[in-house]
Amino acid sequence: MYLCRMNLLVINILLIVFTALVVVAYAKHTQRAKKRRTEIIGEPKTKPINSDELATLYDGNELLCRVGYLHYVLTTAEKPLSHLKETERDDLTEKQSTQTPDTELFVGYAIADKNTKNRIIVCTHTHRHIGAIDSQEELYTLLLTLPHLAAYGYVKAISENESVGEACIESLPTN
Repeated sequence: MYLCRMNLLVINILLIVFTALVVVAYAKHTQRAKKRRTEIIGEPKTKPINSDELATLYDGNELLCRVGYLHYVLTTAEKPLSHLKETERDDLTEKQSTQTPDTELFVGYAIADKNTKNRIIVCTHTHRHIGAIDSQEELYTLLLTLPHLAAYGYVKAISENESVGEACIESLPTN
């Protein structure tokens, strides 16, 4: 009887030690995985774009993407500033020297829409919502791990109630 209790005690102690070792190993593995993930994602390697360079990348019909950027068509696009009512335009003191009356060029950023799965929100550098891109699961997943990615592009009014646009969004190099 004493031997049986001693064996159970030894087995219980071994199980506790084994459980502790598994927990410590799992914690170390998680810590290494987090460190590796930040090394893989890294920081964007491209230099920011400016308004003068943007004017050379859009010829009125076609938007060219710099190296390190991917091209997207905006699923929804807001009206250019020139088509907003005077009161709305006064609230948005955004100066774009490179726009035509029906087209607005913008430099800004892209973020993941936390309310709609696989939707990317594109904003100007003054944080004005410019449009959205739907059904981009890979980019959406990436943006969930980053605060934002640089973007540039244009929106164009094609009628009083309809606008279209394109954006080039920074892509991160894959290792």
